[in-house]
Parts: sequence; C-alpha cells; structure tokens
Amino acid sequence: MYKKGMIPDKTSNFNVYSGTAAKENRLAGVSEELKCPQIQFVTETLKMAGFGGEFDSPALGQLKNMEIEIPFTGLSKDGLTLAADDTQPIIARAAVEFIDPETAIKEIYNRTVTVRGMTTEINYGSLKVGGVGNPSIKKSVTTYTEEIDGDVVTDINKLTGKCIIAGIDLNRQKKGECSIG
Repeated sequence: MYKKGMIPDKTSNFNVYSGTAAKENRLAGVSEELKCPQIQFVTETLKMAGFGGEFDSPALGQLKNMEIEIPFTGLSKDGLTLAADDTQPIIARAAVEFIDPETAIKEIYNRTVTVRGMTTEINYGSLKVGGVGNPSIKKSVTTYTEEIDGDVVTDINKLTGKCIIAGIDLNRQKKGECSIG
C-alpha cells in the first residue's frame, strides 16, 4: 500500500496494451517512451479597472484539447491497429520506484495510464539502413485516467464533463455545489 510522503524516483519499466491489460493484448516493444497528455484549462484573460494588470482565469473543469503521441521503434501492424481502431483504450502499466524518506529504501508501485481518443495523425517514419524509423501516431484524448497503486489520481472524461484531479472534482466545488450533470 502506498505510503504518504514517498519520494517518486523513476519508472523501472512499462508495457503498452490495447483494450485490456491482458497478456494477449500486450504490444511488446512497440515504444520506449510514452508522453502523457498535457492538461491545460480553457482560460479567459481578465483585465479590469482597479486590477494591477491582467491574468488568465481558468474555467473550472473545462480543458483544452489534450493530445497523446505514441512513438514506435518500428512500423508494425500492432502499432497501426492502435491508429485504426479508436474503440479500444490504450493502457500503459508501469513499475515506478519510490524512495521511503524514513528508511531510504526503494519500493515499487504500479502506475496505470488509460487513454481513449481519436487518431488525428499517423507518421510512417522513415526507412534508414540500420535505423529504427521512428514512426508514431497521435490521438486527441477524450478520456484519461491515472492510477498509482490502485488509487485513481486523475479521471477525465471530456464527453461526460468529468474532471477529477487528486480526488477533487473540479466541476463540483465545495461552495455552491453547482453541477450541470
């Protein structure tokens, strides 16, 4: 069980799956790095009389387009299947090292990233003698979930308006409890 105050260190290793994180759905060796999407809120610049300047005010729970790029070491049918089939989630399961600050002992926790999205780009890479080619696909993210040691720390579904970060539902703030859903 994850202990509060652990120091995140590095990713030991990870696997990528299509559909479910089952052995038969493992896409072995398709990628050496998976860049998770960047979350940016929709903002409006406020500049009013009496202010000391302008600032960008985020709209709670409203997110700009999120994108994930999956680079491959080489072109394969499995990689192209990820591009052609937007119905299946892409799941990355990682072993992440944390350091216990009290004992200086490393412990490994599971990190699971689940993404659904629509393919917006297919890059077939290049042909290079003795090279890997560097093909990739990009998806516009519609759902994004992050789990650390079984605890959901981020749960975003742009199609239903869900936006939970660190257990806080940004669409249902404490005061006012206003919800559109």
